[in-house]
Amino acid sequence: MKFFIASLALAAGVNAIVDVNQDNLWAGKPIVEITRDGRASCSQFDGFGVTPAQNGVTYDSWTRSRATNQNLCFQVWSPGVTDKDGNPWQQLDVQVHYRYRTANATNEYPPYKTAYVNWVGRAKDNDHNAVYQVPLALEYDPMYWPKCIDPSKVTCGTDASGNPLYKSTFEYFFTVYWYLAQDIGKFGVKGFTIDFVSAPFDTTPEGCALFQCPK
Repeated sequence: MKFFIASLALAAGVNAIVDVNQDNLWAGKPIVEITRDGRASCSQFDGFGVTPAQNGVTYDSWTRSRATNQNLCFQVWSPGVTDKDGNPWQQLDVQVHYRYRTANATNEYPPYKTAYVNWVGRAKDNDHNAVYQVPLALEYDPMYWPKCIDPSKVTCGTDASGNPLYKSTFEYFFTVYWYLAQDIGKFGVKGFTIDFVSAPFDTTPEGCALFQCPK
C-alpha cells in the first residue's frame, strides 16, 4: 500500500521517496486561527484567537478587515521525516479538500477541489511535529474584496435583525499521503466547516456582474 501511495505522490510531482504508511503517520490539533496580535501564523494551538476546527467558526466582516492571521492550522508527525532537518513539504503529500456547500437546482452539492497545504515549520509544543497552514483570506474567502461574487459559492440569507447577508459554507478535510486525517490521528470527524458571511457590497467590483440579495 505504501508503495502505491508513494507512486501517486511522485506522479503529482512530489519528491516523496520515503517509507510512509498508516502506522507511522499522525495528524492532529486542527484549529482555526483568527487573531490580530501579530503572532507568527500557526504558532499557537490553544488560547486566545484559536478555535478547534470541529467547533466551526463564522468568518465575518471583522475577521476580513481587522484580523492579521486568518488560517487553518494542524500538525503532522512521521518518524524520520518531521523530526529531522529536512523538507516535509516535499516528503509528505499533505492536501486540503474543499468545496462551497451551495446546493444547485437539483439539491446536489459540488465535488471537492484539492490543493496542497503549506508547511510553515515545526510545532513549538513538540518540535517532532510539522505545522501546516491554509491561509483563508485571499484564496478561499469568496467575499474578499474585490473578488466577483460567484453564485455557485455564495447564497443570500439574513442576519439576526433580518437584514440581507451574503452567506457561504466552506466544507473541508485533510489528507496525508491520501490517508484521511481522522484515520491516522485525532481529528475526530472527516469534515469541518467555516461559515463565511458579509453584508452585501455597496458597489460591484469593477468587471463583475451585479449580485444582489432581496431586501
